Amino acid sequence: MIKITPQVDYDFALQLSRSNMAAYYAKHGFVWDDAYFARFWDAAENFGVYQDGQCVGFVRMRLETDAMHLSDLQVMPEYQGAGIGAAALQYM
Repeated sequence: MIKITPQVDYDFALQLSRSNMAAYYAKHGFVWDDAYFARFWDAAENFGVYQDGQCVGFVRMRLETDAMHLSDLQVMPEYQGAGIGAAALQYM
């Protein structure tokens, strides 16, 4: 069962995002910046994505004056392809 909550561990999210994005960053010559991640973490609403009680991902949403933006959606690689990201988007 997938559950979305407003509780997610920052360190978990940082490590997951850094790991999931590593190949993309390398391909495009980007350098990961923890301070940049932290700044946008504080500016977003952050949700944990849990399956059977284990945090397997997170979603970050940012509210603007007239719109809500999806800032990030990360799922642990071993849980990808199982509909968890889709369930998180549907919840949002």
